[in-house]
Amino acid sequence: PVLAARPGAARRALLFSRRNPAPVAIAALATVIIIAGTARALISLRQERDIARAATTRAIDERDRAVAAERLAAERLAETQRARDASEVVTRFLVETLAAAQTVRGGPTITLADAIMQALPKIEKAFTNQPESEAAVRYTLGGALVSLGRFAEARPQIERSLALRRELLGEDHPETVRSRVVEALADEAVQEDEAIIERLRELERVAARVLGETNSSTLALRDAMCRRLTELFRTDESEPMLRQTLATRVSINGPDHPESLACRQNLARALW
Repeated sequence: PVLAARPGAARRALLFSRRNPAPVAIAALATVIIIAGTARALISLRQERDIARAATTRAIDERDRAVAAERLAAERLAETQRARDASEVVTRFLVETLAAAQTVRGGPTITLADAIMQALPKIEKAFTNQPESEAAVRYTLGGALVSLGRFAEARPQIERSLALRRELLGEDHPETVRSRVVEALADEAVQEDEAIIERLRELERVAARVLGETNSSTLALRDAMCRRLTELFRTDESEPMLRQTLATRVSINGPDHPESLACRQNLARALW
């Protein structure tokens, strides 16, 4: 049989490469270079795409942060303005009420407690449809009554202020926490069981988180808690806390401020 046949493509390519080794080598090298360059270009394009995506993501994140910061600043500005407006309303109400109370009693001999008690029935009418202002007034007058030792009269004002602020602002809003603090301090003055200590301790953590470690409400809770611990002869707990509180008060108000002196006196009792 006849076995001769026309060479196939592979055979012809092999024969061509043997006859023309230099051009074939150059072509192969060029092909490798082209493939390598193409691969490098593809890798570079992918890297550039990833960089562009990352840059876009960062830009979006920065835009979102800027929008959030702007929104937060606007909210804080509005809150500050509301607090300023409420403060002005409260101040005007108190000045007018105290002046009227002095006139009724015939002069400046009226006590602060008497003036406050005369002001209480006027609050609801004076602040109709103004719950934030009503809460602020009741908080102020309730706190004043607590400082005067009039706990029974203070309690309804504090409870109403706290209820309004919880409804309007939420449980952990700074103003709500301040009302909670005044309520706890009023209860601490009349409750004799040890359960009040844990309540003060828990609320002190909340106040420190919401209002700050050095806020006056936070420090007042620590003072009350330490005072009760000392009364129960748990000075191993009260002494270090009193030292820390005293250092904070001195750094803020100086050593001769009444609150610093009162804290120093509480420390002296714990060391007695």
